[in-house]
Amino acid sequence: MSTNLPEKIKNYFGRIFLGSIFLISMGTFFLLYPLLSEPDYYKNLILLKINEQSGLSFNYKESEPIFLPFPGIELTEVNVSKNSEEVIRVKKLIIQINFGIFIGRNLEIRKVILNTGNIELKREKDETFPILSKFFEPTNESNDDNSADKKETNDIHSPLEYDQIFGNFPRSIVLKNVNINFDDRLYNRNLALYIWDSRVDFDLYNQQIDLAYYGKLNE
Repeated sequence: MSTNLPEKIKNYFGRIFLGSIFLISMGTFFLLYPLLSEPDYYKNLILLKINEQSGLSFNYKESEPIFLPFPGIELTEVNVSKNSEEVIRVKKLIIQINFGIFIGRNLEIRKVILNTGNIELKREKDETFPILSKFFEPTNESNDDNSADKKETNDIHSPLEYDQIFGNFPRSIVLKNVNINFDDRLYNRNLALYIWDSRVDFDLYNQQIDLAYYGKLNE
């Protein structure tokens, strides 16, 4: 008994749908298999990449790989330090990377999520922020190498480009359930800032920063 045209079309699209699911599943498996088979290798690669770009070091209690929506690692009970000085402490830190690392491209940090923690932020009377200075200052190993470059920059007085400042930043930084204690010594006041959910996106192509903030401020 021959099938009619609607049934043939239905069977045809059904085969395409099942074939698409199979191809997507196999492609996802082969992309994520290196992370699944060698989680410590990619974990160390991600942390080494961040350390090379920013000089930040991570001490953590546990780690495990994540696969969706993007591959990466999740660290718990994390202390972040630079030049042996602690700059931030959170209960959970998630670092997501792009899939390109699995097909031979350079590792690129896509998103960093800080979840549940405290940040001590202080502004001195000279209007400087020590914690921000700590993030942007060169590492101990590169102080000597960068001294000549700093002299050249000071002599030329050339303005910094957007990608020079934010080029090594993750494309997105997310803060969830984070308390910031702000010691403002310039005006002799203390502020408590609670961040329920906040996100900062760095768009290198359009050279802009997008900020979304949800929280409250109590003096």
